[in-house]
Amino acid sequence: MMIFLLTAPANLSAAINGTLVYGNTESSLFGGKIGITRDAPPWEYELTLNGAYGVAKVGDSSEVTANNAALLLRLDRYLTERVQAFLFASSEFNRVMNLENRSQGGAGAKYVFIKSENADFSVSAALLGGYERFVGDTLSRYPVRLSLRPKGRWNFGNAGTFSFVLFYQPNIQDFAGDYRVFGNATYSVSLTKALAFNFILKYNYDGYVASQSKDENSPLYGTKPYELNFLFGLSLNLSIGE
Repeated sequence: MMIFLLTAPANLSAAINGTLVYGNTESSLFGGKIGITRDAPPWEYELTLNGAYGVAKVGDSSEVTANNAALLLRLDRYLTERVQAFLFASSEFNRVMNLENRSQGGAGAKYVFIKSENADFSVSAALLGGYERFVGDTLSRYPVRLSLRPKGRWNFGNAGTFSFVLFYQPNIQDFAGDYRVFGNATYSVSLTKALAFNFILKYNYDGYVASQSKDENSPLYGTKPYELNFLFGLSLNLSIGE
């Protein structure tokens, strides 16, 4: 099976994007992503690395507004045309939210409601076991989270393509206080068959950081629990091995 996956045609994607602002406030934000996906029914897998770095300057002072990176590995198994089971693992850091490391893995299932040349929409649910450590924490955390993820794509031909993915990941021991919401929305306009120009809106919220940021005795006191970034740039998608 693994030999078949390695030799099957793959899709290689890469992107570079960012924003620059000048004036009373000067800021820069740059991001990048590279990934490979192989779809060889009944199997599919994905390996992706992405990250971002940003700085804002007001007067003589400057502040790092983004500094993060994440690695994802996913293996899917088609059970039917519309149902997939999957395993995945990920690891990330986020210096702005004082996250030293979050590593997690889990299993789940995805149901595909729409799958056509011009539209895709699916919803997945998974159970995650993880390790989390924040700057200044004396103890590491090992939360078990539920993960719900809607994902969609709509192709409007020459007018462009809209896609989004959104994750809701509550700690099963504290649904109300310790939950994560993150994802992105992208509008892409094709320049060539392989090259596209993208407008990207990214959001990230961490309920644990939000609660700790209000506690004067916490090392996370005053830390912003959310990030909202707008970027634009280029992406490249190539089919290899065909």
